[in-house]
Amino acid sequence: MNRKLIPFLVGSLFAATAAAAADDEFTLSGSVSIGARGTSREGGTRNGANATSATTTAPFTGPRDEAKLNEYRDVSGGAIGNIDLQGRSSQDYVRFFGENIGRDDEFLNLRGGQYGEFKYQLYQDKMPHNLSWNALTPLSGTGGTLLTGPGGVYPSTPGTNAQLENSANWKAFDYKLQRNTYAGNFEFTANSPWHVRVDYVENQMEGVRPQSSRLGTGSGNGMIEFGVPVDYKTKTYSLDTGYSTKEGSWRFSVLDSKFTNGNPLMQWTNFYMQNALDTNLLPPDNDLKRVSFNGMLRQLPLDSTLAVRFTWSKQTNNFGVTSGGLMPTSSASPPPVGGVGTLVTTPSSGTFNGDTETRTASLSYTSAWGGGVDSRIYWNYYDTLNNSTVVTYAQGFLGTGPCPGASFASTSTATQFCIGPYPNSLLSYNKQDYGIDVGWRINRGNKVSGGANLLEVDREGREDAELTKESKFWLEYKNSMLESLSGRLKYQFLRRRSDLNPAFPPGTSPFLNNTGAPNTGFTPAQVPYYYRAYDVSNNDQNQIKLVLDWTPMPLLDTGFELGLKKTDYKALYYGRTDDLRQEYNVTVSFGNPKQFRITGLANYEIVEFNQAYRNIAAGQSPTPGGTQTTTTFDWGTKNTQTNRLFGLIADWPVIERLALKGSYTWTKTGGGVDFTSGSPFTPAGQGNYNGGPLVNYVTDNTKKQTLNLKGDYKFDKRWSATLGYVHEKYDYADDQMRSYQSYYPYYQNLGGTNLSWFSGAFANPSYKLDVYYVMGTYKF
Repeated sequence: MNRKLIPFLVGSLFAATAAAAADDEFTLSGSVSIGARGTSREGGTRNGANATSATTTAPFTGPRDEAKLNEYRDVSGGAIGNIDLQGRSSQDYVRFFGENIGRDDEFLNLRGGQYGEFKYQLYQDKMPHNLSWNALTPLSGTGGTLLTGPGGVYPSTPGTNAQLENSANWKAFDYKLQRNTYAGNFEFTANSPWHVRVDYVENQMEGVRPQSSRLGTGSGNGMIEFGVPVDYKTKTYSLDTGYSTKEGSWRFSVLDSKFTNGNPLMQWTNFYMQNALDTNLLPPDNDLKRVSFNGMLRQLPLDSTLAVRFTWSKQTNNFGVTSGGLMPTSSASPPPVGGVGTLVTTPSSGTFNGDTETRTASLSYTSAWGGGVDSRIYWNYYDTLNNSTVVTYAQGFLGTGPCPGASFASTSTATQFCIGPYPNSLLSYNKQDYGIDVGWRINRGNKVSGGANLLEVDREGREDAELTKESKFWLEYKNSMLESLSGRLKYQFLRRRSDLNPAFPPGTSPFLNNTGAPNTGFTPAQVPYYYRAYDVSNNDQNQIKLVLDWTPMPLLDTGFELGLKKTDYKALYYGRTDDLRQEYNVTVSFGNPKQFRITGLANYEIVEFNQAYRNIAAGQSPTPGGTQTTTTFDWGTKNTQTNRLFGLIADWPVIERLALKGSYTWTKTGGGVDFTSGSPFTPAGQGNYNGGPLVNYVTDNTKKQTLNLKGDYKFDKRWSATLGYVHEKYDYADDQMRSYQSYYPYYQNLGGTNLSWFSGAFANPSYKLDVYYVMGTYKF
């Protein structure tokens, strides 16, 4: 199915429907809108380093990037138009709607059918996802599966290879994706309780997205960022049948979905590995099959309803397992002095067969007991079983061999590079929660509700926490006794406890040490022994939600919401220790909608969480506290995220023919990380960095302003016109994008073989946009 097919079907179906209703009155109505749009766009620019970190050479000014202002839309100037056509008779109906016709975000939808007999739908939905435009790279071939470099010696002396070091000589390309959906469905009921429905959905995605890879064998060798091709297609078929009456209903469906990728892998020039071709694996093809059943019984005793649901799904794929990768032949003479080879670590299977099976079930029983009392008891179950191939790797080496004993992750000498063996494991888990909710409406204006819930998660293949339990209790009070004031207050308490094991506890690590014996893991004398994963850490959580609606006088409405959530993590020396989230909302509206009405709204949200860590010298205590030295000290971070919003909305029906509308919104996000440290270290001439060599930074600081003005004028019952203006301004700042020299680096030389190449992905998305448009509409 494609874009040209739907308009053809529209005309055919309208004609067919009109012919079928030749002996019946068939009416056609709708509207057609045609206009023009002009835009003024200004994207952000990037500054990139092209020198060593020790120089003060002015950075290269990169090109503008207008991707953010077009991120999920097409705001280019030119002709614009919408269409909405409807036809109906006493038996048949059909409707076609289209907007943004001819653009990257076009939407076309055709619906129709015969009342009580059948209905159908055909639609196309296009959506762009523009990530970064005018990205730069020293590689050639972006958009394909082979990226080649300009050649030359690496690492080069600064100033000797302009093609690699000077971003002005690089090639420009766009990180952009286009997703197109073509779909249709048909449902047959024959004016009976039965129905049969078939659906087909095809999603296509093409373009280039960012990816990065390591150039050498460690963090000291730098990295490179480049574009990888996207050629995805997902085809989904489903069949649904069921039966529905006042007493109950049931529904059975099957689904089959196939994902294919036209590019299973790609290759690129690895500068560190003497310009040899390195390989990256891309998403593999996969299949998903699902069967589901939904049932409901109504009009049971105590006006009860029983609802059940069961699903079964299976996702599979298979692909060849990589058995080797580029490595230096020895650690003493790495590239470019030493040689490069393919280090082979033989896998236990040449093919990986992915096989994940998931089963879910749920039961819910609601009842109305009389006297204002109602209840719900429920149970939910989720189980995923991983039957995929367990792939393990044998030891591999380059240079002279064999290696002395096992070596995980790697060992090296002047004449050899050893790696492996690499074990593997699969994760399977199931979770189930069950609970009860009870409500009592004391009288017309008062209701009290409460409930309790227990969640259990049982894992297989995860040693740090095989079992987690969460218990939740909540209580809510609603009051609407006063005509001008209503509100509700809810409190919830959640308690999580896990069967925690220390990180890699003795005797449970699957890895082998250098002697071939089982790894003893971390011991109580080491800090990592006390680490706990965030998703299983024990915690207590308290949450409060307050909502008030107040009408103090005619034409004035106000609303207020408060949300507080505090999480305290238990028995933890290190990691996240607490988490506080606050949310406040205020809304005020005044005026008569038939004359003039204005609405103001404000929102403030803040998230704060603290984390604790410790650095120790050999033989020192791993527990926090005690004497703080330059080598043994406690340190931590306070992470903050904020969101502010303010908005005004005004509607003014000036006269019967003229209506004006306007809105303004201002949003600001902020955040950052504040470091604290007990270290007495003081850099020469720089003072004390808050107790240690730690520098605070801000992250994800944005500000967006949007002004929207629109006027509608009706010439008569059929003709109308719309004139509008939109202004957007988006500002972005993030210390994480500034690198070591306080600006975005395209080429970064930190000395030796630590050279990195970046492309500009997601950098400097700030923009300013002005849109002017006029639209004429004819209704019939």
